Amino acid sequence: MLSKFNTQYNDLFYGNDLNNNNNNNNNHIKDLYELGILIVHDNNDVCVQKDVITKLLILFPNDARLLYYMGCIYLKKNLFTKATLWFKQCLDRYPDYVECLLDYLKILFDNNMLSGISQYTIAHSDVLDKIEDNRVQYLLAGYQLKCRNFKKSIMHFQKIIDSCETNIHILIRCYTNAGICFNDIRNREKAIRYLQTAVSIIHTHHIKYDHNCAYGDCEYGSNNNNTDYKKAFNHLFISSDYQYLTPDTMKQYHDAYNHFVPKSKSFLFPKIERGMKIKVGYVSSDFDTHVVSHFIIPILINHNSDVFEVHCFSNGGDGRGSGCGGGYFNEFVGDRVKIHHISSMSDWDLASYIHTLGIHILIDLNGHTTLNRLEMFALNPCPVQMTYIGFPNSIGLDCIHYRITDAIADHPESNQHYSEKRIHMPCSFLLFDNLFNIHVVPKQVDPSRIVIGSLNRESKISTYAISAWRKILYECPHAAILIKLCKGENELSRAQYYMDVLNISRDRLILVGFLAMEDDLAQLYSQIDILLDTFPYSGTTTTCKSMFYSVPVITKYNRDYHAHNVSSSILIHSGFPELVAYSDDEYISKTIELIRDPDRISRYKSAVKPAFEELMQPGPFMKSYEDLLMTCLFQKQIKN
Repeated sequence: MLSKFNTQYNDLFYGNDLNNNNNNNNNHIKDLYELGILIVHDNNDVCVQKDVITKLLILFPNDARLLYYMGCIYLKKNLFTKATLWFKQCLDRYPDYVECLLDYLKILFDNNMLSGISQYTIAHSDVLDKIEDNRVQYLLAGYQLKCRNFKKSIMHFQKIIDSCETNIHILIRCYTNAGICFNDIRNREKAIRYLQTAVSIIHTHHIKYDHNCAYGDCEYGSNNNNTDYKKAFNHLFISSDYQYLTPDTMKQYHDAYNHFVPKSKSFLFPKIERGMKIKVGYVSSDFDTHVVSHFIIPILINHNSDVFEVHCFSNGGDGRGSGCGGGYFNEFVGDRVKIHHISSMSDWDLASYIHTLGIHILIDLNGHTTLNRLEMFALNPCPVQMTYIGFPNSIGLDCIHYRITDAIADHPESNQHYSEKRIHMPCSFLLFDNLFNIHVVPKQVDPSRIVIGSLNRESKISTYAISAWRKILYECPHAAILIKLCKGENELSRAQYYMDVLNISRDRLILVGFLAMEDDLAQLYSQIDILLDTFPYSGTTTTCKSMFYSVPVITKYNRDYHAHNVSSSILIHSGFPELVAYSDDEYISKTIELIRDPDRISRYKSAVKPAFEELMQPGPFMKSYEDLLMTCLFQKQIKN
C-alpha cells in the first residue's frame, strides 16, 4: 500500500499533471488522499506517517485533517512545542475542529500553560460558545478551576450535567468537581448537595474501589477512576465538618463509603509473647512541614523505645505531600523511627509489606484529607487499626477499630455517629510542640482599641460565626477585627464583603493576605488581644499557637460535634473553662465582657501560656497514650 502511494504520488507530482484540472486527474488526487489517510491510520511507523502527511500537505496545504495528524505525530513523540504549532495551524483555519481543539488545550493544560488557553478562549469565545462537546467543556472547566475561577468552572461542569450525559464516570467527576468549586466559594449547602449526588451515583451503581490499582493522586484530570470515586467521598466528609449535619445523615454517608470499599481478612497474626516490642505504625502524607507535624513529632520522639518500635509510613515526599524524612522532621525525629516511603505502592502491596513487618498497631493520621491511604486499612494488615488527629470526624470504615479522643472533644453522651469505638484519653487527646523557635512579643492591651482576631483558615468562618461577630462589634464600637485571608483572595473584594456582613467601617477591619512563612504567621499573634474561635469547625493548631503565644481564646461547645469542640478541650484542660461558651448568646456575651475588661485580658495574656505548656508536658501524656495503645492491643488479642 505504501509503495502504491509513492508510485502514484511520483507519477502525479513528476508527471506535471498537478495543474491539469480535468476530472480524471482530480479523481487521481482524491484517490491518493484517501490512500494516504488509510496508510496513516494503519501504519504505526511514525517516520512513514510523517512522510505521507508531508507529501499530502504539498497537495492539500490547508487540509484540517492533515494539519491535525501532523500535530498528533509530534504529540506521540512528546514534542509538545512542535505539536502545538501544527494544532494551532489547524485551528487558525478551522477553529471548531473539536479533536484538534481537545489535543491542543490538553497539551496547554497538562503543561500548565494557562496563558495559552486564556489567549485562545478570548480570541475564539464565539466559537467555543457554540461547541457542545462535553470533552471540551470538561477541559475548560479544568482550566477555570486551575485559574481559581470557580464560578466559571461550575458553569462548564453544569453544562455537562445538563446535557444528559450518560457516562457515569464523567457524571461523577462533574458532580464531584462542581462540589469542590462550591466549597471554594463557601457555598457549603450546594457543595454537599453536589458531592452527595456523586456519592449517590457511586452507591446506586454498586461501584467498588479497586485495591489492585497503583495508588494515584487525586489531582484534577487524573485518569484513575479509583481516585475520582475516592475524591467524591473524601470531599463530602470534609465538607460535612463545616455544617450541622444530623447523625442519621452522617451514618448514611459512612454506610455508603463502607459499602464502596471491599474488605479482606486474609492476614493472620501471631500471638504477642511477653517481652516482645510492640510495633506501632503511623500512616500519613503529613509528617513534615504540615500542621499535623506539631502533634505527631512530639509523640514520635517521646515513645518509650524499650517497649515500642515505631514505624512511619509516608505517602508524601515525592512532590505531592509534605512527606517524611526531611525538613524539621529529620531535625527533631532523627533515627528514632523507621521510615517507609509508600506512595508508589498499591493497597495490596502496601498491606502485605506492613504485615510482613509485623506491625501490631496501625494508626491513620490523614482521615479523609489529601493523599490518605484509608482504603488500604480495609485489607486488615494489622490486628489493631486506629485513626487519630488528622481528621475531626469518623472515617466511616468498620475495619478501623478505634478513634483516639477525649471526653470533652467527644462527650460520652454525644449523638455523633462513629464507625469506630471512641477511646478517651484521661486529659487532652493532643500533645502539641510548636517546633519553631520564633520570638513573639504579646500585644500590649490598648483599652481604646481592642483587636479581636480570626486566624483560623478563612474557609472555617461560617455564617453562624459572622452573625455572632457582627453583634460583638456592634456592642463594642472601639473594637477592631483582624482576619487572615485564604490564598488567592482579592483583598479589595474581601474587605467590602466583611464590611458589609459585619456592618463595620474600613478602619475597624484589618485584613492579612496569604502568608507562607511561619515567622510572618507567628507575628500575627502579636497584633491581637483575643482570638475568636470559629464554629461549627473550631481551631486546633491555631488555638494551640494562640495560647503558646499568650493570646486568650473564646470558643463555643457543642456536645454532638467533635470538630466544634477541640478548642474547648484545650481550654478546659488548660484550666480556662470560663472561656468556653455553650450557646451563641453566651459566646457573644463572654467576648463583650472580655473586650470591656482590658485588665482581665492582660491577666489572661500572662496566664494562658504557662498553663498551656503545663498541659502539653510529654511525660504524663505519653504514659496515658502508650497505656491506651497497650490496652487496645491486648484486649484485641484476648478477644481473638
